[in-house]
Amino acid sequence: MSSTHVPSTTATPSVVDGEVARGLAVGGQALVEGVLMRGPDRVAMAARQPDGSIALRIEHVPAWSVRVGGVPLVRGVVALVESVHVGMRALQWSATIADPERRTPRATAGSLVGALLAVVAAFAVFTALPAVVASWTVPAVGPVGRTVVEGLLGVVLLVAYIASVRRHPMVLRTFGYHGAEHKAVSAYEGDGPLDVRTASRFTTRHERCGTTFMLDVAVLSAAMHTVTNVVWPEGPAMLAARLLAIPVVAGVAYEVIRVAGRHTDRRWGRLLTRPGMWLQALTTAEPDDGQLEVALVALRAALPAAPVTADPAG
Repeated sequence: MSSTHVPSTTATPSVVDGEVARGLAVGGQALVEGVLMRGPDRVAMAARQPDGSIALRIEHVPAWSVRVGGVPLVRGVVALVESVHVGMRALQWSATIADPERRTPRATAGSLVGALLAVVAAFAVFTALPAVVASWTVPAVGPVGRTVVEGLLGVVLLVAYIASVRRHPMVLRTFGYHGAEHKAVSAYEGDGPLDVRTASRFTTRHERCGTTFMLDVAVLSAAMHTVTNVVWPEGPAMLAARLLAIPVVAGVAYEVIRVAGRHTDRRWGRLLTRPGMWLQALTTAEPDDGQLEVALVALRAALPAAPVTADPAG
């Protein structure tokens, strides 16, 4: 684990073709005033500091993730666990970079408690509430109809929630970093120079986005529940069946995104990715040049051939 600071510039310098390894799978997520990028063997986090410079933190990809990351279906579950494991820590780090007052133990503990409460609240709203409401419709629509109602209600609540929080300036800015992450990855995949001017030409949407994964999980979960609700319509057995189905759904959703993302030149590939691309209209925003700069710093640091001068004491 290492960290360093990158001076702010008006534009990120170009990277000459050949200085970075092309054709490798990269991805990331938005942070607080920053971006996380995950390469084949390391994770790079870049965040803007109050003085305008960019803080950079680099970690190795967890060994357990590398060992099983190439196994079909299993890699989807691994990706989900890794994104939660690494992503939560990256969010906490970026929050302390953007706001140094958060570095106190009390602030850190408060942030972790808040994150835990947010996860519990999300589960209650997007999973428990649709299940409870849908259960009231059983006499009228039956077990299969109940699953349809539950699935539709879950998607509606998800979209309504995203549209609501998007109005907050801080959330909208984070969505701008999400757009910057997509533009940077697209510039890399397009084999162009990794600079702000090139990245700005790309769209803020991307076929392999976590938003698409989230939507696919919601749809596949509804399909899975259609089967399990007939056998275990209620009670502890239903809950156990749903919990056991989570890794299966995550694994299948991940494979769907991978296959569709490689075949966007075909109609069926575009059809599979289109709903997720629509939803990204809410979860991304057009970034400014400073946000693109941060995303590109993280991207270059995550690539195997990227030169990094790090301070081990960080």
